[in-house]
Amino acid sequence: KRLVEINKKLYSIALTSTVLFFVFSILISSLALAAQEIRLSEDIGENGEPSIYGDKVVWSYWDKIYLYDLKTGNDTIITMPEHYYAAHPAIYDNKIVCCLYNVNENPVRARTYVYDILNSTSSLITENVSCASDIYGDRIVWTTERNYKTDVYMYNLDTRKETQITTSGSASSPAIYDNKIVWRDDGHNGGYDIYLQDLSTRKETRISTSGRASIPTIYGDRIVWMDS
Repeated sequence: KRLVEINKKLYSIALTSTVLFFVFSILISSLALAAQEIRLSEDIGENGEPSIYGDKVVWSYWDKIYLYDLKTGNDTIITMPEHYYAAHPAIYDNKIVCCLYNVNENPVRARTYVYDILNSTSSLITENVSCASDIYGDRIVWTTERNYKTDVYMYNLDTRKETQITTSGSASSPAIYDNKIVWRDDGHNGGYDIYLQDLSTRKETRISTSGRASIPTIYGDRIVWMDS
């Protein structure tokens, strides 16, 4: 009887060890998969700035926007009109927003376009932008210089309404998530910090205080930026 109990205990220990090893193997495999690096491109310019949404990654190189599907491994090349070059693309769902330059213009002007992946169509949103744009849902944000002042503007694709977000005249690098927009503002005591506006309340909040913050981005309730 004692021998049977010992055998049962040994079997239980062996079974537990097997299960733990199986779970540990899955965990290690998951971590290895999560840490896997995939090289998507060998050529990308300084304005390529890849952007990701779900399984889709976009970046630009000269007169093309590249769209790569991480799930299927398929890539799509979106060619710009003749003499136009793309920069700073951003993606949300099936829409890509980017800046286009006509290199034959003097001076060269930047324009914000939105590209519909499903319909393969593009639409002009605005001209004379400073070429830093972002998209969330039906909202696009960018900066434009008007009357020697640079501010953040927002365009609603659903209502086709444009709204001025900042009034400081020294805003740049906007990013949007849900009802919140963040940007860098240079008009404060010679420094530059990150600011946030909640679209539902129109309340503006200063986020950083170093006077050397730039390039913000936002996701959920978290904001990250570069600070020197």
